[in-house]
Amino acid sequence: MDHLRTLGSENIAQIREAVKNLMSLSQATLWMQYPMSKRMKAGQHILEAWDTSIDSGFRFEDLYNIMSTRISLLRSARQREEQQQIGGLRSPFSRDLLESEKQCLLQLSRAARDALQPQIALNSVTRARRLEKPSSDVKSRESFATLEEYASVLWLHQEEKQAVNSLMILRKELPDVARDQTLDIKGAIRGACLNARLGSWTAQACLEKPSYIWDEFFLRASKYLNVNSDESKESKEARASVYHECAIFAEHQYYANAQSPDVIRWKVYMERKVKEISNLTAELVNYSSSSEEYKAINQIIAKSKKVRQQDEEALKKHNEDRDKFLKRAIEMYSYCLNESDEFDHDTPIRLCSLWLANFDNSAILKSLKTALERVPSRKFVFLAHQLTARLSSGSGAQANLQALICRMCAEHPFHSLYQVFCLKPPRQDENSSRRTSQRHSKAPSPAVQTDRSAAADTILQRLRNDGRVQERLLAMEELCFASLQWADYPVKKNRDIASNKSHDIPGHLNILKLAKCRGKVPVITVQVPIDSTMAYQHCVWIEKYVPKYELVGGISRPKICTCLGSDGFKGEQSDDLRQDAVMEQVFQLVNTVLSRDRETRRRFLQVRDYKVIPLDTQAGVIEFVKGTITVRTWLDKAHPKYRPNDDNGVIKHFGSKINTLKDNNERLRYYLQIRKKFRPVLRYWFMEKHKAPVSWFGMRLNYTRSVATTSIVGHILGLGDRHTSNILLDNDSGEVVHIDLGIAFDQGKLLPVPEVVPFRMTEDMVDGMGMSGTEGVFQRCAEETLRVLREGSEIIMTVLEVFRHDPLHNWTLSDEKLRQVQDPQTNNQNHPTANTLTNLPAIGIGITMDSHTAEEDADRALSSVARKLDKKLSVATVIRGLVAEAKDPANLSRLFGGWGAHY
Repeated sequence: MDHLRTLGSENIAQIREAVKNLMSLSQATLWMQYPMSKRMKAGQHILEAWDTSIDSGFRFEDLYNIMSTRISLLRSARQREEQQQIGGLRSPFSRDLLESEKQCLLQLSRAARDALQPQIALNSVTRARRLEKPSSDVKSRESFATLEEYASVLWLHQEEKQAVNSLMILRKELPDVARDQTLDIKGAIRGACLNARLGSWTAQACLEKPSYIWDEFFLRASKYLNVNSDESKESKEARASVYHECAIFAEHQYYANAQSPDVIRWKVYMERKVKEISNLTAELVNYSSSSEEYKAINQIIAKSKKVRQQDEEALKKHNEDRDKFLKRAIEMYSYCLNESDEFDHDTPIRLCSLWLANFDNSAILKSLKTALERVPSRKFVFLAHQLTARLSSGSGAQANLQALICRMCAEHPFHSLYQVFCLKPPRQDENSSRRTSQRHSKAPSPAVQTDRSAAADTILQRLRNDGRVQERLLAMEELCFASLQWADYPVKKNRDIASNKSHDIPGHLNILKLAKCRGKVPVITVQVPIDSTMAYQHCVWIEKYVPKYELVGGISRPKICTCLGSDGFKGEQSDDLRQDAVMEQVFQLVNTVLSRDRETRRRFLQVRDYKVIPLDTQAGVIEFVKGTITVRTWLDKAHPKYRPNDDNGVIKHFGSKINTLKDNNERLRYYLQIRKKFRPVLRYWFMEKHKAPVSWFGMRLNYTRSVATTSIVGHILGLGDRHTSNILLDNDSGEVVHIDLGIAFDQGKLLPVPEVVPFRMTEDMVDGMGMSGTEGVFQRCAEETLRVLREGSEIIMTVLEVFRHDPLHNWTLSDEKLRQVQDPQTNNQNHPTANTLTNLPAIGIGITMDSHTAEEDADRALSSVARKLDKKLSVATVIRGLVAEAKDPANLSRLFGGWGAHY
């Protein structure tokens, strides 16, 4: 402790080493203290007094030290006890010590596997097996656990065949579930988990056919689960785990069948044979029935018919297998969601992806209806936008969808009703006429949108007659209509209203006259946790809106107003939409993926998000991010302050000057001249906020980690328009917050002046990272972020596939948006857009020449994300290339002047 006191707070490595030693000493101290010493003297079991479980947040290096100390203490006590035993007869206390040592070794092996330390895992499990050899009770539960862990270590070492064989040996020791219906709970769970793991491993190693794997392993696992009816949390999580493995296998087999090239091949074969038979039949009329030619052609026709029949049967069986695995996947996912919340991060998305991809498949309607009714409605809240997007008229598939949405709205209204409300037909009144004309003046509403609006209206009418939700629905409708009226208020025409000043909200607006929603609707921008009891009694309710507002600069000029909550909370919100809703959903998913990895979780890598409530295709409510400042606002003041000798006057004309230069070489020369006269200053922002070295360093570390995470996530999602007014700095934590997410999925490349950098990495952004720049913390955090997103690419692509049908999201920019983002004078330049690619041939990629433009745009966007998540190049190589591309002066000089490449 004296050594620890002498260390400065900056000596992180030495402090960590001292803490490791303290952890080991604490284990020795615990060993000598009561009640451990009492149990040892009495020869009692010590596992109850010394729990071998350790928090999962421990770094493996620390856990290794702790477990090594425990194992050494246990071994020394066991060896001392064995010296007093008579012959080979062990005392009960000696057996307990042996058992405790083995359990510690097994736990160390599991932790090593999780930390991808295969050699430590192998050493630990091998030592545990050696401890078992002297024991006569080799078929005990402990032996089962040891051999199961040994098989897992073999699998980690890619010894797939040996790992499967080890589990097969264990399976022989299990009782036959078909004969023994009196299995205990642990035995049933053990049998189910073992068979499910065997099925997954056998499938991954391609050791058996899919049908055999399902019948032999997964079907048997489900039979074990039918025996176990225990409702404890442990049993429910074990059942959910088995159901999840079964569903993953069935889903993979479904996609393997659905995407198999054999389907196209069989269809081509059949069409060719039909044409061949037709031609040969027509040729028969030229010969008499007794001629040799006639007989020869008949034989060819008979053979062709037989071959065609074989192809038809093969295709039919293939489709039956596909639908069979589809039904199994949907069923197993529903069972998984019904049992536990452990797999809620991906299972609802996978289930909805299968459902929406086969939305009109009549073969699964009945089984799908049962599956959806089995799942709690709260599991689908995350995808409320995408599910409501599929609303339409009709029965069958729509009946299942509308029943689920009604259940979601009745049980979780504050998470689902807004999504249904935004699909309603626009109200024709004096307050909505301007907004409606803007949306529908260019083209009439398509039939599908009309059907969707009618279906949404039907659901709302049904809910008005539902006593459970009627009062809340009417209150929320009052709030939504008032918010839309306020969003439509034409402040742009009032030139006397300036930004950054407080103004009075006109008294005739309904936003100041809310009555029904007071005390019944939560503050719209406050995150309301999902209540599994569906009561929603402890929320921050709306009290009133402050009759003042401010305007924010920009194209849309959103209004910032303050809502007072029932707890005194002041929530600021900005009435605007701009496609942020979908991107915030993706950010939430990315944060979930990052939080489940040990390395990214340890570094607190995440994307700062904010709440978005769309109320219409053009309007909604966005949470105001408090305690932040735009990068542009601070830099404009900081450069003259900290660099008074720089040529700050030239910078005022940088944008207009560089936009007039057409030649790329001229732009590059001018940009390099400016950089020499204009040095970065972002490092001083951290000094302004914190004077203490530790606080200063922590804030800068948060900034660097945040920039790394948002840069990689932004690159993968193709997030553009990252000028300095769209990036906020948190004044407390130092994190960056990206706002105005309307230009995504590489739409920035279609701007009049295309964006040619993957993310913002200008000199000022790098200056905030310290001396190491992009080589230190940034490089490592960016690599970890990309690694985790690659590993989670399947679930990311799955949720983006679901987003295909979201009517609130546009995959490409409109001409109007293109003109708004950059200077209208630049529109005369000839740059390629998506409309120039028209006569591409169909090449079997999911779209054809008959596909709608929206389908092509969605496919183009999703394929771009898939390419960026590809694993052909190493993570480090990709990050170095992206950073070099983002920092390249040649690329920065080609950007639109308003982007602010000089910052």
